[in-house]
Order: sequence, then structure tokens, then C-alpha cells
Amino acid sequence: MATRNIYVREGDKELWERAERLAGDRDSLSSLLSDALREYVESREREEAARQALQERMEEYEFQITAVDPQTNFVLPGREYKIRFIGALLSEVGNTEVYLTKGGKLIMTELCPGTGLFYREYDDVDELIADNEDELDENTIAEITEGLGKEYVRIIP
Repeated sequence: MATRNIYVREGDKELWERAERLAGDRDSLSSLLSDALREYVESREREEAARQALQERMEEYEFQITAVDPQTNFVLPGREYKIRFIGALLSEVGNTEVYLTKGGKLIMTELCPGTGLFYREYDDVDELIADNEDELDENTIAEITEGLGKEYVRIIP
């Protein structure tokens, strides 16, 4: 059996003691650490594989966006501008598309017939979901999160 020494910071000592108490006789601290490491490695490898697959699908996108007044959120008729990015399409449902940019941002575009094309930019998938939970169904959310190599878990209150 291989041996590893683990040095615990003073501030984490209580956490380790609680873990030992909770493990009791059922699990050794070593098996708990191995389980946690296994879960961590699987999660990181899944994310890395997804990132690699997305990198291979990245291409340049350019959209003509309808301008909106940031104060009132009203459309500014006749005012448009372009956005351009290198990214990969994660999801396309109806008039809504979600992209991951090369820089790691999420871009959600929405075509509103008769009005124009609008977009929103997000730093992470949790922010995108929180901002659009009434607009995106569970299958779309799962498609986006799984495309990023993350596991989608629906939280039931």
C-alpha cells in the first residue's frame, strides 16, 4: 500500500477532526480522501474533455444587434451595432442561441421577430441560468451545462 503524508493547515484542523468523527468506524479518512479525489478528478477531466471538444468547434461569429437604451430597456429604432467573437454554439432552441466564447464568456442571443436581435453576456453558467430560468426549459439548461462538461442537477425547493 502506498503512503502519502498530508499536512493540514491549523485552520483546517477542526474540519479534519469532524470528518474523522463522522466517518467513525465505517470509513477510514484515507478512503474518504480517495473518494473525494476520485470525484474531483472525474469532474475536472469531464470539464477538460468538454473544453477540448468546444475548442475544436470554435469559429468566428458576427451578429447585427438591435440597440437598447440601458436606462429604459426600450429598443432604439434604427440603431444597430455589430458584435463579433470566436466561440462555439452550445444550444439552439427556437429563437434563442447560447455560445461559449474563446475567452470563456457565455453569449445568449434572442431574435424577436419584428424587433431585432438582442444579446446578453454572462460570466458563468450559473449567472445565465439565474437570469433566464423562466425562459429556458430544463432540457436546454442541461444541454448548456453538459456542453460545458458540468453536471446539471435540478434543485427542488
